[in-house]
Amino acid sequence: MTIFLPIQSARLTLRGFKEEDLNEMHYYLSYSEVLHFMMQDATTEEGSNAYINRFLQFQKDNPRIFVRFAIIEKLSNCLIGECGLNMPNIQHKEGSLCTGLIKNIGEKDMLLK
Repeated sequence: MTIFLPIQSARLTLRGFKEEDLNEMHYYLSYSEVLHFMMQDATTEEGSNAYINRFLQFQKDNPRIFVRFAIIEKLSNCLIGECGLNMPNIQHKEGSLCTGLIKNIGEKDMLLK
C-alpha cells in the first residue's frame, strides 16, 4: 500500500504501482526506447514481474529509499511510464530522480505535447 495520494494533472495521473499494472508495465518495459536506458533486463514477463514486484515491496519499506509512481494517461487510462526518486544514501540526504515514458501512444506523441 502506498502512502502517497495520486497526483493529478490535466492529462496525467501519478500513483503508486498496483499488481494489476503488470501487463501494461511489461509493454512499457519491452518498448525499445525504454530498454535502451534500462539497467536490468525486463523484456520477459518474468523480468517485468520481478521489476514491478520490487516496487510493490518498496512501498512497504520504512523509510522508503526507492519511491516509484506509475504514470497514467487519463484519456486512454493507460500506463505510459514511471517516475520516482532513488535515495539509497538517505542518511546523507542524497538521491536521484528517475523517469521513463513511452514516446508514442497511438497517434499521440506524449513527449511533444
